[in-house]
Amino acid sequence: MSPSSKVVRIATTSKLLAVAQTADNKVHAWGRRVAAWRKMLGQAKAAAAAAAAEASRGGASGRKAQLSVTLSSISSGVELSEEDSGVSLRGTSSGNQYGMSSAGISKGKESWEILITKEKNGDESTCIGVAFPPITDNAYNGSCFCMLRGYNGELYERGRSKGASDDRKFKEGDVIRLELDMEAGTLTYYKNGEEMGTFFEGLNEYDMVHPAITFYSTDRTVTFLNATTDPDSIQRENQEEEEEDVVNVGARVVMRSTSLHEKGALCCVLPESSSLAQAAGLSPLKKT
Repeated sequence: MSPSSKVVRIATTSKLLAVAQTADNKVHAWGRRVAAWRKMLGQAKAAAAAAAAEASRGGASGRKAQLSVTLSSISSGVELSEEDSGVSLRGTSSGNQYGMSSAGISKGKESWEILITKEKNGDESTCIGVAFPPITDNAYNGSCFCMLRGYNGELYERGRSKGASDDRKFKEGDVIRLELDMEAGTLTYYKNGEEMGTFFEGLNEYDMVHPAITFYSTDRTVTFLNATTDPDSIQRENQEEEEEDVVNVGARVVMRSTSLHEKGALCCVLPESSSLAQAAGLSPLKKT
């Protein structure tokens, strides 16, 4: 083969390699685009499910629980991040992992919501329910939890299976609302605004229960909606609400007293230095 032929062959081979590399780069680029589109689609579905649940929440009973999830209330293998919608927990281990609210519920009626942010369709590994600390066993079917398993709708009550049901299964994009009634001792589940049923009873036998989730595989994510990673912010919010209640009550008392005083029937006399009157922005009544 002549030297010129070798040069031509080398040039042709190099050109073919360049074309192949360009094609390979384009394939990878399209793969990344497809992955990004799938992620966006999943987020859109999750947002739509959350909006649907919000729109159908009119009949929910009990106050919305104020949840905080901190590093001290999750197991190893769980990543914690605060989002605009709440607190996200991501499982990074193939073993049993859990996350729960650092504050428990001991009385009254409270509800909370959990968005299934990321799951594997047909192989769901997330369970949702309540925990009874101290946690000595991370397993969803262990003695420290009452859990609903997303994969097959099976219920586990402190280590005892209560059977599975396809009607109770949940998947990525679903919003699960739980309503805890510590007076009746019941825990009722809703999926995307529709009641699934009251699955656990007798919870008022315990001093306190904690909203919780468990994972038993990697790369699953849930979001405790409207939760925080700062427990102090809940305390500050409660104090502000209490102060606002005092002001509102004080304003009603002062206005009612003023109305009666104008009619000559004084049933409530407040001193000039009344903090309630000052807080309400009204002039206090004076003794006559």
